[in-house]
Order: sequence, then structure tokens, then C-alpha cells
Amino acid sequence: IPKFSLRRNYLNFIYNFISKADFNDVSENNEENKLINNEIVVDNNKTTENIAINNEFTISMGDAFHVAECDYVGIVSQNKEPDKMKKSGFTTTKARFVNAPIINELPLCLECRLLKILEEDLYLAQIINVNADSKILDENGKISLEKFIPISYDPSTHGYYKVSGRVGNAFSDGAKLK
Repeated sequence: IPKFSLRRNYLNFIYNFISKADFNDVSENNEENKLINNEIVVDNNKTTENIAINNEFTISMGDAFHVAECDYVGIVSQNKEPDKMKKSGFTTTKARFVNAPIINELPLCLECRLLKILEEDLYLAQIINVNADSKILDENGKISLEKFIPISYDPSTHGYYKVSGRVGNAFSDGAKLK
């Protein structure tokens, strides 16, 4: 089962999660509690206290349309700024299957359940539900990277980059070199 570190390999996580996960039943309002057979590793952040209490959390994926807002919630501690979400312009609602918030303005959110703590600041979790806004789904109900433009943080340049645009065909382009 693939495992990913969001801090160290977020770009790879986005690619592998979106391209390899089974999104056949993903919809804007997923009515079924589908278990998606991917596991992820989440690094330490502000919500670790809530994870310790609930053993559950969400991961809302930042996109190119909300860069400043995502950066703000990443650099400001709610301990120091209780109105952090309001100041960011984000609103939240409780997730359907876990006791954690979903950021309403971000089009993709994973509901996760903690499986175990691997190290002091690394957590292994299982994705138990995917919330995808219909505006990022293709005609078959799958997440489209033509419509969803996730962002990735590059720590070497301190920049955010779009993860978008098809650049090739898997299992085909490389075959030309055989």
C-alpha cells in the first residue's frame, strides 16, 4: 500500500493519489462510506493535538485559486490567532465521516483516520472518504487535473507551483523507446 509524506513529497502524493486512487464513486456528495485503499503519512502540524484526541483528521488540498489563503493558514497558528480561518476567508463544516473540519472553499478534501504514529511527527492514516466538488470532476465523475489545479510547495525556492497540464501518456510514451 503506498505511503506518502506530505511535507517531503507533496507533489508525488498528489500525482499518485489522483492518478492511482479509485474514484469511481467519488461525487460532490458521496452518499456511501467508501473505503479507498490508499494510506498516507501526514507530518506534524497545528492539528496534531486534535488528532491525538479524535484519531481523525481531514486534508484539504490547496489549489491555484486560493494560494494566499492556503499560505496564511499554513503560517499562522490558531493558538495565536483564534480568528485565523475567518481572516483567511475560509469557512468550515464538520466532515461527514470523521470528527474534523472541511474547508468549504477548497475543492478536494480527504477524510482520514489515524492508524498509528510512526515517529513523533509522522502519522500513518487511512483515507476513509473523499469529498470532491463537482466543478473538478470530469464527465465520468473522476477528478480531472484539467479542472482541479492543486498546488505544491517547493521548500528549496519557497514557492508554490501548480500541478497541472498533461505532459504525456502513461504506459505508452515510454514504449516508443523499447
